Amino acid sequence: NADVPMLMVDGNDEGIRHTFRVLEDRFAEGDQRLVNHKTYYFSVVAYAYNNFKDYDPSNPTTQKLPFLQGRQNVKTYTAIPHIPAPENGGTLLNSAWGEGPELIRQEGMGNGGRVLEVTEESVQRILINGFDPTVTYQGRFGPVDVMVADPLKIPAADFELTFTDASVSTEALSARESSWKLTNLSTGESVNSDQNLDILNEQLVEKWGLAITAFQDEFFVDFGSGSRRESAYPGGITVDFDPTDPNNDPTYFERTVNNGFLEASIVYESASKAWLTGVPDGEAQSLFNWIRAGLSPDDPADYVGIDNNQVYEGVLGGTWAPAKLVASNAEYGPLGSIIGVQPTISFENLHSVDVVFTPNKDEWTRSVVVETSEDGLSIYNKSDVKLNPSVGKDGLPDGTGSGKSWFPGYAIDLETGERLNIIFGESTWLAGSNGNDMLWNPTDEFFDPVFNPRYGGMHHIYVMNTRYDEGEEFFLLMQSGGTVDRRNAWNKAMWISMPFVQSGFALTSLAEGLIPTKTTVRLRVSQPYQVYPVDNTNSGYNKYRFSTQKLAAETNVQSVAETACDNINVVPNPYYAFSSYETSTLDNTVKFTNLPARCVISIYALDGTLIRRLSRDVAADNTEGAALNTASSNQDTSLDWDLKNEVGVPVASGIYLIHIDAEGLCERTLKWMGVMRQIDLDTF
Repeated sequence: NADVPMLMVDGNDEGIRHTFRVLEDRFAEGDQRLVNHKTYYFSVVAYAYNNFKDYDPSNPTTQKLPFLQGRQNVKTYTAIPHIPAPENGGTLLNSAWGEGPELIRQEGMGNGGRVLEVTEESVQRILINGFDPTVTYQGRFGPVDVMVADPLKIPAADFELTFTDASVSTEALSARESSWKLTNLSTGESVNSDQNLDILNEQLVEKWGLAITAFQDEFFVDFGSGSRRESAYPGGITVDFDPTDPNNDPTYFERTVNNGFLEASIVYESASKAWLTGVPDGEAQSLFNWIRAGLSPDDPADYVGIDNNQVYEGVLGGTWAPAKLVASNAEYGPLGSIIGVQPTISFENLHSVDVVFTPNKDEWTRSVVVETSEDGLSIYNKSDVKLNPSVGKDGLPDGTGSGKSWFPGYAIDLETGERLNIIFGESTWLAGSNGNDMLWNPTDEFFDPVFNPRYGGMHHIYVMNTRYDEGEEFFLLMQSGGTVDRRNAWNKAMWISMPFVQSGFALTSLAEGLIPTKTTVRLRVSQPYQVYPVDNTNSGYNKYRFSTQKLAAETNVQSVAETACDNINVVPNPYYAFSSYETSTLDNTVKFTNLPARCVISIYALDGTLIRRLSRDVAADNTEGAALNTASSNQDTSLDWDLKNEVGVPVASGIYLIHIDAEGLCERTLKWMGVMRQIDLDTF
């Protein structure tokens, strides 16, 4: 009667899936790749998982059965891999399983925990206009996952995907009360989501060959006497389960997986020119301790309660960080003494951005230049605007005033579709490291000969969360001289880095555009779906459009049907007493493959004697599938031959000529050799 644990499933708790891609036959010996025109059988089982408390035989309140198998869907499915080109009078696929259409944002913001990538066309609109109201995401890299599940069923249509929130939230959508509706704008038909956004569910829209996945994560705390739900913004929260107990320490929670951090990378257009690096974060008393995530109360103290698990101290090796976690007034750090700035920076507004360095001066960003020397080493205080004459893209004073220059690149907010302001710094004290020329032109110097930090001239980068205005709002706030205005200028910072040039590399000349090769710093974080009005056609709730016009399969393409005739074949060839299509010792089977719906197959001996004639006349359209019956249905564009003649007698070993006649389409002649196995009477 002992409780013996059994492994019921080896998988992940990652929601509900309805599409699967199978590439290997795990039961095959040797080469496990799937064989075209061979029948495979599958069973898909849904299951529930709940292990709220590890099982303890002595405690009846623990979870004894964490696995529960579904009962209503245990059935066998059949699949036959084959080339669809001969079907429907010539089928041209314009998409494949796993691809997706570009997704156009019309309203709303957030990514549902998905990695975002925008199209190059959208990037150009953002650069020209400062904002793209219809920011366009690359296929499968949008806030909602729209995936091609069945390339044969994709219609040539335009679609609209709209979110609704029954709670009428004005910020992040309520996961339990939000859902989506997909409308085919070409026909007017619509499909509603089966689940609300709190369930990670890949919904198969079978009639349109699409799979839609949208998920809104939420943080949930059960107090016992009540509960609390938090939208899954980046950043931790602390919960005091017993406020009446002065000795009770609040408990830290992350509101979403990995504190909202998804991924980061540096992409070089020319991989051999990996020129960019930065000052890596350190710990404790280290000179490099400029990112204050963690739990340390000792000086220099961490900003406890934001990122206690130090997720963001590892972004690109600790060389980029959210401004909320950057030390203020730390020696050799990127921020000076800015009274009250850290508490007023919003971690919830941490967005996915691309910071692009480019030699193309047409894409450079007009930027305010700030001082990065320590106080007392310059006429300007640290983090103040350097009021030297503003310079143009040629590095010369341009007569437009003071405090501004050109950053060799740009930054884009992938959530909002905005071009962002960039502030950069330089250290006047380090004039020998290009620190006093009002240009972003760091060197490769990390330390000077006596180990004082140089950091390439301290050309720090500050990516702001404000829409690009050539840094004018920041400049005016800083010029007012007030403590509050100075704080309000800097609390718009979102990402900060202290970059310099990798040892062994150098920037190019100013005339050549400074940057050795176009370089993109990708910073990706999770943001919940939230209200963000653009055209007010959905009250600010998320709304997207996409088109499958270019993804839809084309049928009755004569040229494709004719070309498909070149692939008509007989397999295996030669036949050595066995084929993988045979299912028992009594079977003798070869297949004629890649056949059109109508054709006549004639098999001849070398002397011209007709051995067998097979006719194929089936439905041309196999889009919907059917019950398996290769004699009467067009499931896999193939036809079996049992290696017998017209009167049912097994043919002899030898070479045969095969003629395929698809009237009005094509003819094809094949040569086939077969070696028959001896009859084994023990098999009867």
